[in-house]
Amino acid sequence: VLPFEKTYLHRNGTRIPALVGLAHIEPSLKIGFVLDLSRQKQVEAELQQTAEELARSNADLQQFAFVVSHDLQEPLRVVDGFLHLLQKRYASDLSEEARTLVEHAREGATTMQSLIRDLLAYARVDLECDRTSETCDATVAFDTAMANLSILVREAQASVTRSHLPSVQVKNTLLVQVLQNLIGNALKFRHPEIPSKVYVNAQATGGEWRFTVSDNGIGIPVRDRDRVFTLFQRLNPRSDCTGTGMGLAIAKHIVERHGGRIWVESEPGTGSSFHFTLPRAPTTPPSEPSAGTLHRNVSDASGRLRSATHAS
Repeated sequence: VLPFEKTYLHRNGTRIPALVGLAHIEPSLKIGFVLDLSRQKQVEAELQQTAEELARSNADLQQFAFVVSHDLQEPLRVVDGFLHLLQKRYASDLSEEARTLVEHAREGATTMQSLIRDLLAYARVDLECDRTSETCDATVAFDTAMANLSILVREAQASVTRSHLPSVQVKNTLLVQVLQNLIGNALKFRHPEIPSKVYVNAQATGGEWRFTVSDNGIGIPVRDRDRVFTLFQRLNPRSDCTGTGMGLAIAKHIVERHGGRIWVESEPGTGSSFHFTLPRAPTTPPSEPSAGTLHRNVSDASGRLRSATHAS
């Protein structure tokens, strides 16, 4: 008899949810059981409430990010536009110091625009992850990332190679973003006296794939290995390299939203290896939630009864 849920009324008026069924212990022995589901239902209700609160909070944060990004970008474009006109029309009337100040102001506006754009990209990760998941060919994602980085690769005269890359359970656009940020990071922080080499590979580990992006760049000190994944953290002066310090934070956000983890191993002056994990692409359609819960309940109930029988 497949287990089914039933509500019983206690003498004190309390309603008790229960799982009722019949378990086969031996060919000639069958035992009926009634399992109290009160605690389980309470936990499920609390989890559901927490999930709903988090969903509302995420929705509010996403809306806030979209509104703020739009409202901030427009006045910045206006400021930059007027500064550009000032440079163009009155360059001959401005002193050398005034021209330098205007240039610094335009650089500040450009930096702020980049920060807002990256913040919006960070906020969009949750929106993309909430949509239907899909299977992504990591080789295709790698090729797209390389196309986006083609100018940087050419400027760095770098060699970027890969091994065979698998299919994983993640949206293509998100995996492109992770690979692009990690490879781009390796090219930005390359060794000034050594030709830059970047290698991407993947290894199967249980139910997931572990990707590694290795380089022979300047490396990262031990004290800074956790900081590199924090929002707006820059280990090098802005004058030494471009960027807002958001790339690795976005990669971390994407990986963790898919149940994976990301970390770095590095030696200063030798290079760095960034590792991240992602779930394998499913080979068979997933079971319905109700069926999974049913099988789990049957297994749990049979295990408890079998233990009780042996103990008796």
